[in-house]
Amino acid sequence: MPSPRFSIAGTHDSSRAIENRGEGIFIGFDTAAIERWQMRRLSMKPGLTCIWQVSGRNRVDFDNWMRLDLEYIDNWSLFLDVKLILMTFPVVIMGRGAS
Repeated sequence: MPSPRFSIAGTHDSSRAIENRGEGIFIGFDTAAIERWQMRRLSMKPGLTCIWQVSGRNRVDFDNWMRLDLEYIDNWSLFLDVKLILMTFPVVIMGRGAS
């Protein structure tokens, strides 16, 4: 049975799989849908926000989304996290990039 694909916020998100495994809802990544070079993004735990979130969300294609996630991994710092959190508020409030 195919899993529906929605982000936690409710907008369509092709990388997250939501499954009911009998004991509740499991939200995770459908690793079969990504290529080998993109697997490195799974080396970090998901956070509250990301570069993709503040860079246009649904206007960013999947490959660029993966590149943005790898850029975050390569350049991670506490300052970058704080900057992304501050940049996320206006994006979410104004609904920029959501379809």
